[in-house]
Amino acid sequence: MGVVQKDNLMSTLNCHVEDLSGIFECLVKDTSVFYPALSQSLSKDLARLRSAVSARGIHVFLVDLPALGKHLDRCLSLGQYSRSNLPLSQRVNRRTETPKFLQGIHLLVFDGNGCLRKDADPMAVASYRQLLLFAKKYVIDCPSQTVSLAVEKFVEDDRKRPSPCGFWSFTSELPESQFTDYAEDDSDRSLLSMLDAVSGMISTTLGSYDPSEWRFKHGPGAIAERTGKLDKYHWSNWSERLESVFPFADYGFHSYSSWACFVTTHHVGEDILPSRLVAVPKTYSAPRLIAAEPLSSMWCQQNLHHYFSGRFRSSWIGEFISLSDQTQNQRGALSGSVDGALATVDLSAASDTVTCKAVGALFRENLSLLRALRATRTPTVSQQITDSVIETHTLNMYSTMGNATTFPVESLLFLSIALTAVLSSRGLTVSRENIMTLSGQVSIYGDDIIVPVESRDRLFRLFHLLQMNCNPHKTFFEGNFRESCGCDAFRGHDVTPIYWRRSYDRTAESLSACVRFRNEAYKRYMLACSAHVESTLPPGIPEVDYGSGAVGYIVRSVPRVPKGVRWNQDLQRYEARVRAITGRNSVLRTDGHSALLQYFTESPSQLDSWESGYVHASKQAIVWRYTSLDQLGCSGQAV
Repeated sequence: MGVVQKDNLMSTLNCHVEDLSGIFECLVKDTSVFYPALSQSLSKDLARLRSAVSARGIHVFLVDLPALGKHLDRCLSLGQYSRSNLPLSQRVNRRTETPKFLQGIHLLVFDGNGCLRKDADPMAVASYRQLLLFAKKYVIDCPSQTVSLAVEKFVEDDRKRPSPCGFWSFTSELPESQFTDYAEDDSDRSLLSMLDAVSGMISTTLGSYDPSEWRFKHGPGAIAERTGKLDKYHWSNWSERLESVFPFADYGFHSYSSWACFVTTHHVGEDILPSRLVAVPKTYSAPRLIAAEPLSSMWCQQNLHHYFSGRFRSSWIGEFISLSDQTQNQRGALSGSVDGALATVDLSAASDTVTCKAVGALFRENLSLLRALRATRTPTVSQQITDSVIETHTLNMYSTMGNATTFPVESLLFLSIALTAVLSSRGLTVSRENIMTLSGQVSIYGDDIIVPVESRDRLFRLFHLLQMNCNPHKTFFEGNFRESCGCDAFRGHDVTPIYWRRSYDRTAESLSACVRFRNEAYKRYMLACSAHVESTLPPGIPEVDYGSGAVGYIVRSVPRVPKGVRWNQDLQRYEARVRAITGRNSVLRTDGHSALLQYFTESPSQLDSWESGYVHASKQAIVWRYTSLDQLGCSGQAV
């Protein structure tokens, strides 16, 4: 890295540090308002943090404070605060477990011996966690070395998993595996036999899979074929694997005549294209790795996703799994934090640990579905992120994040495991009646799992046998703290912090993020934070009421009428000129076979103005726009 690049990097990091420091100072001010007696103590905490930042830089906000936050959550769950040896965790003295940093707020939650107070203030818990975790989801690129290490670990971990063979390599038409194959002793065999029975019930409940009954569509994300000017409704590849379940003529065109015309004038490849590994920001410590799927595979995967979501809604499975609604898990977290009856479980790299062998055992009694999953599975992934790893890797895992079937398949696997663990721990047989008694006690959203606490040992045993690992930082069985699907709960109170993700940099995305943070801070009476964020944003953002859909500052009183009001004679309404965010799409028009397929896929209303084409570039923009006073919520005031 050259001198100029290093200087630019340091300048950028300094800007981030200044931004994060400003937010933390406002959080301290707000906490001092909530707890005036702690003002002097919090001032010392601010000085300690500044000293740490001068020595360790942005690492303090993005690594050190979140690590303390994770440690705090574990201590809340255990009911006992213990030393962590983390930065900023030095104790007041050797005779106490109380840390110097945030000592005042800490003692509202734990006593001097580190025991969780019986009268621990939930608001103090929320404030404590807010100070430690506010930058947990800050949007910043990981260091390149960190990204390389993540890719290396991804490949190394996958190589340890069993290779797909037999059914998955198309040398057999029947799946060979069942869950009892994972047994290490006789007691395991009994537990896994029950897992086979539960999986069989789930598979038969789903029913046979027929692609013609479900909707095909393209996904919103990136595809393996490189980005740029690419018509998603124009096929360049359709593998023999896809053809075995999804005949090109039937599912790649709106009619056979369209297919016949296309194949006589275009060459369509039949190779199995690899997916493309992409690293997207997650935390400063590690990126999120997603594989963009080939276009034709994603088209068929979306059909399978529609099948899963439809069958979930129409069967008892929907009592336990949702593909789009997290509220059931969030309610479970709040309930479990009160009486301790329900546990919240999270898995490490969950989708990457689901093997083809496990998927074969899960759906072995539903061959039509299993063959479709095999056909749409992408067996290789390519990467150009780092030179330290081979460019094309053959996958042992079932699928990566990016495959549209990954989320429903892993959800069903975890549901099977959870139901088995609970039925076994309660001595119940596998029947629909017994399973339905667990409604409200077992809930699955991807790898976020809610189960009764008494099933812990059997649940962990099943995870061990299937080579899956719980995330210890996000799995809670003890005490009165739970976390699931973005809801952090303590003794029945929601103590989820609001996350500062980015400062305003004149982009629409940053403006939207800042306004959301400001409004969440305002709702929680964090007025120093909300005022600070407002001071960093451009003029022209209006006040709005709680029910408004406009971009603006939420207020509890009647919103003030903005300047520049006019009477719109055509629409017979008062309007104000305010800043707004609008989406601007650059659409490239298409015609012919791909345009017809797009029309029948999207099925637009005859009342809509519709044209074929694909979005070449999508960008949000900040604009000045006249908005009705009704929409802002201030129409009743004098103009």
